[in-house]
Amino acid sequence: MRVVVIGGGVAGLACAHALLRVGIRPTVIEPGDARPEPWKGLLLFEEGLVRLASLGLEARVVARGQRLERIDTFRPDGEAVGAVLLDRAVGVLQGHLIEELTQALPAGIVRRGVRALELLRDARGDAHAVRCSDGSEVVGDLFVACDGARSRLRAQVAPERHAGEVRLHEIVGHVDDPDLAAELGPRLVKLEHPAGGLAFGVVPCGAGRLVWYVQLDAERHRSDVHTANERARLVHRLVGDFRHPVPRLLGRTDFEHSRLWHTTDLDALPRLHAANVALAGDAAHVLLPFTGQGAGAALADAEELARALHRALRDGGATTDPTRHRAQIAAALDDYTRARLPSVRRMVASGRTLRDRFLARRPHGPDSEIPIGR
Repeated sequence: MRVVVIGGGVAGLACAHALLRVGIRPTVIEPGDARPEPWKGLLLFEEGLVRLASLGLEARVVARGQRLERIDTFRPDGEAVGAVLLDRAVGVLQGHLIEELTQALPAGIVRRGVRALELLRDARGDAHAVRCSDGSEVVGDLFVACDGARSRLRAQVAPERHAGEVRLHEIVGHVDDPDLAAELGPRLVKLEHPAGGLAFGVVPCGAGRLVWYVQLDAERHRSDVHTANERARLVHRLVGDFRHPVPRLLGRTDFEHSRLWHTTDLDALPRLHAANVALAGDAAHVLLPFTGQGAGAALADAEELARALHRALRDGGATTDPTRHRAQIAAALDDYTRARLPSVRRMVASGRTLRDRFLARRPHGPDSEIPIGR
């Protein structure tokens, strides 16, 4: 079976690994180069680590990151709000996860520097090739869109659904500070303003690297900033008087390498496939950052899609009959949607609940719920 994966981020590379493990060699088309972005940190909870283990990559990724045992939340003045104990979690740079996924793939799987422009369809409406920016056409039997939260291919599966921006914006930066990383230890630390709509968090991501983020309600706090100096002034104005470790982190940040992120939201799709095109990762489900589940969900998509294909091909038997082959793919994608959609719906709903709680003015106390989903 010829499978073309469009997008070489976490979801696309995980799909490549999962497909290889069931005997299918895919082609991955990725427009970017292999240089990681240092400011992107992510969390992997139990499910994500289990999925990495099934790909044989858990130990390698964990070694690049920082094991996390708890999430501690404070008021800006340092008063403790609460804590969540974590059974198993890791903070890691997205770039390091992508590096490990890439390096463990056979040569020739990933075609970098090539953008997928459009799917070419036959008279039945099935995709038979993807036209690329270099003029080539990559032929396939199945196409997996892993092209991110603002996916261009999502409209071919669910044209009625569009990702939109939400009130939650994030400014993200990073520092290398081994001493502070050692002080924080296996903890994600978050400071929340009691009026709601403003928080500062820091995630240890291994080897002394700390990724920090300011979450803000864009309706309350002006966030139309475009330059490094503007980002720095905004961050210092919003959280500059927060307790340690905020001043130290801001003082060591090069704001040229910070980013303003307008988060997006998307209703759960009615299906994760149409004809012979499947969606995976952020293309399939845009999860608000409170859930901490983006990477884990992408890994789960990859494994469940590969399992569904393996079952359909095994149960249907080898065939050269195009009609039977299409039926096998259709059965596999139906199984994939059934396997993943209930979890996707729960995560979308959880993210929105946590967003609403973050935006609301609320009392803090020992019974306060910490806005993060696991």
